Amino acid sequence: MMFRGKLALVVNLIVEEGIVVFFKNQRQTRKLSKVWIVQTQPWITIGYVTAVLLSWLLLFLLTGHTSGYRSSAVFQLCTKIPLIGSLLFPLGQSVYNVFWYLLTVTLIGVYGEYFLGHRDFAVIAGVMFVVLQYIALANHFTNIMLLWMVLTLIGIAAVGVWYHVPCPGWLQGIDAVMGLIWLEYFLPVTIDASIEYYFWFGVISLLGSGTLAFMVSFRKQGALKRAPLVQLPWVTIGWCLLLAVTFLVEVVVNHGVDEYGGVDPATVVKMGLPKEIDSVGSVFRQLLLAPLMQRSIGHLTGNVVGIFICGLLTERIFGHLKTFLILILGGWGSALIRSLVTLWAPGGIFISFDGGFGASGIGFALMGATLFFAFAAKNVSIGTKSIFYALTVVNIYQVLSNLMKSGFVDPTAEVADDVHFYGFMIGLTLSISFFLWSRLKHHQSLPGLDDQ
Repeated sequence: MMFRGKLALVVNLIVEEGIVVFFKNQRQTRKLSKVWIVQTQPWITIGYVTAVLLSWLLLFLLTGHTSGYRSSAVFQLCTKIPLIGSLLFPLGQSVYNVFWYLLTVTLIGVYGEYFLGHRDFAVIAGVMFVVLQYIALANHFTNIMLLWMVLTLIGIAAVGVWYHVPCPGWLQGIDAVMGLIWLEYFLPVTIDASIEYYFWFGVISLLGSGTLAFMVSFRKQGALKRAPLVQLPWVTIGWCLLLAVTFLVEVVVNHGVDEYGGVDPATVVKMGLPKEIDSVGSVFRQLLLAPLMQRSIGHLTGNVVGIFICGLLTERIFGHLKTFLILILGGWGSALIRSLVTLWAPGGIFISFDGGFGASGIGFALMGATLFFAFAAKNVSIGTKSIFYALTVVNIYQVLSNLMKSGFVDPTAEVADDVHFYGFMIGLTLSISFFLWSRLKHHQSLPGLDDQ
């Protein structure tokens, strides 16, 4: 009976801190949405989307086809005309890609136009689209022109987010997840991802539009409130920089990277990581070095993106010190459990290099720590929460699916999903412990759940 009473108290606390606060915030969000919709008149965005659809209709009337225009003379001629190419490039894709592109442009473009105003938005987007149009034509890159154009809008929207320009919660959430999906198309976030030279044109799209938007907005709205430095996730930023520096050392020791941006597994062995887990000494070396080393640029990018997003939320909710403890205990704890399980497994199981090191255990620890508290955090935007939960759902599904197929000890696995699971459970356990300690011992809430 005593256990039931304590369990009921814990459930009541979570409901009080989470669900009740969540629905209170939703009422405020609906009020903002009505006002915002009335004030917003995104004629440039709507006009562009309408022009693309009318161009589609015109090409259909001229050719008699709804797709496959890329080889037609009319299409090839018109794409060489400034700005007209940005209308026609989407139509060289499949119907699904056209719909997905136009939906993204509509929703992200509406926010960008609200932030910059009609004229500045039209000028920045138009200039970037024309530049990218001729880069694509000169290099025969029309297939990825849509990605570059979306990255242009994402760069503008990112500056608006930096300036805390408001928009309805539903639009924040949708835009954030859409932006994440397109950025994952663009960024090398897998272990064997190669970086081609046209990747840098995507970087130009993102940074170029962002820089122009920042210059315009700073001139017009320089007094707008920006994020105070004290609110920045310094622990998360510091750890991401540490991972980048460590990988740079790997690259130097390896004398460069291979065609996939990776380092030779023998290099990390040379730096101290054990080749196989067969002794207590190898366990300690694995424990110390595995969470710091990465296999490739894609491996590093994927882990840094995940750690930054989850760490931002964790640090806002729990504060710097508790986030540091979650990071350390989650990263090294998951590596220790993996090493001990491997050492004691029957048959002399060895750790494969692709799955034997990396910072993903840290990312999953931060993810587990934030799982039950992100939706109720008062100092985190709905867009950030949406990105977090989208990443969480996808990653948890992948981890559980892989573990059900191969089990917790798989010497042939390219991804150490058991480490992901250990890290996630460590972070989840620590976060609940911190929450209960704050409420039951000190009668306080977590920093990110308090009224600011």
